[in-house]
Amino acid sequence: MSDNDRPFTTIESAHEYLSVLNEQIVEVMTQVRHEISTSTARGEERRAEAWQTVLYTLTKLSFNTASSRRLVNDLRTLRNLLNRTTEPESEPISEIPGSTQ
Repeated sequence: MSDNDRPFTTIESAHEYLSVLNEQIVEVMTQVRHEISTSTARGEERRAEAWQTVLYTLTKLSFNTASSRRLVNDLRTLRNLLNRTTEPESEPISEIPGSTQ
């Protein structure tokens, strides 16, 4: 499988995908809330309950997507920290000016 066949060749592309996915989830949640209020107004209780289940599931998906975005962002940060080669080694705390022991 070539790199062109794989949509997530970088951490950044995975993060972007999760961001777009989350935007779509939020948009759909707005539509579902409208469906719930319409069904409730029409007295369609079972239909409203079904839409509430959809909303609950979308809420869980949104939470998991946000959590995944944070994890991917953490991976980006760690990668950037590990790839830093031009910065000097950090000094021990005892040698930092103004530190007290």
